[in-house]
Amino acid sequence: ELLPHYATAEIEFCRLLSEPGSGSDLASVTTKAVRDGDDFVVTGQKIWSSASHFANWYHVLVRTDPEAPKHRGITYLAMQIKDGDGNQTEGVTLRPLYDFLGRRRWNEVFMDEVRVPKNLMIGEVNRGWYAAMTTLNFERTGGAAASAGSLGVLDRSVAEMRRTKFA
Repeated sequence: ELLPHYATAEIEFCRLLSEPGSGSDLASVTTKAVRDGDDFVVTGQKIWSSASHFANWYHVLVRTDPEAPKHRGITYLAMQIKDGDGNQTEGVTLRPLYDFLGRRRWNEVFMDEVRVPKNLMIGEVNRGWYAAMTTLNFERTGGAAASAGSLGVLDRSVAEMRRTKFA
C-alpha cells in the first residue's frame, strides 16, 4: 500500500532508531509497543532523527518483548506522523535539535501512547531487527532512494508543465 507512494516521493519517511543514552547500539531499544486489539500502542523517545520534521511517515524500532534477547523482541513499524493536511499525529511531540550553524537538522521525538495499526508492521513481531538491518543496508547504497525520489519529482514537474498553458 505504501511502496508506490514512497517510490514516487509522495510520502517522505524518516527513521526513528537511536535513543538517548544508547549511542549507536540500536539493539538496546527501549521505546515500547504493546499490542491492543488491532493496534500497537507506542510509548518512548528517539533522538537524532534526521529531518523528521519534514517526514509524514516514520520507520520506528520498538521493543515488543522486554524478556527476549537483545536483538530479538524488537518490532519494526511504519507510523504515520502527519495526515494529508499536515496535521501531527496525536501523541507525537518533536523537540528540535540544531547544528552549530543554528540550522534545525534533527529532532528528539517523543511518543506518548501513539496508536499504530498492526498492518503497518514491517516484517514479523519480535524480528524487526532483521527488517531494519535490511533497510539500513539499502540506505548505505546511497543513490537508490535519492534517485527514486527524484524520479517522482521529475514526473510531477513534467505533468505540471504539460498542464500549463503559455500565452
